[in-house]
Amino acid sequence: MATNPRPTVRRSTAEIESDVDRLSTLFHTAMTAATRDAVVANVRTLDELYLRDPRKARLVVLETVLMLHEMNQTNIARNTKLAALEATITGLEERPLMKDAGVWRHGSTYSPGDVTTFKGSAWVCTKAHTADGPVADHANWRLLMKGSR
Repeated sequence: MATNPRPTVRRSTAEIESDVDRLSTLFHTAMTAATRDAVVANVRTLDELYLRDPRKARLVVLETVLMLHEMNQTNIARNTKLAALEATITGLEERPLMKDAGVWRHGSTYSPGDVTTFKGSAWVCTKAHTADGPVADHANWRLLMKGSR
């Protein structure tokens, strides 16, 4: 098994930045400028450690990779939960709010969520429309509470 020759010179900042950019692309990770600068600084420190003690540098890299893997798994779980919460919020925001529209009147315009009364019962409008017949006979209404008549 061939081994890589041990580097004896420090890599340039441009070389390190190029490697960081390739890793960012490989992992489909967008970095802010501050994050990129921090990663470049850490890679430079690791390069210097590698020049002094290659075995220790490899251990640091392995520990970092394991930590990043754990963080990624945590982020995946968190993002799954966030997506579910966002879907729930979207569903709630799309629901019409109930608002009192008073007693049902022929010829009045109603919107989804309008609540009106007709013959002692409360009805919720399900589709926007102009009332053209008794509320109890209309497909645009859902019975909310039946009256005692």
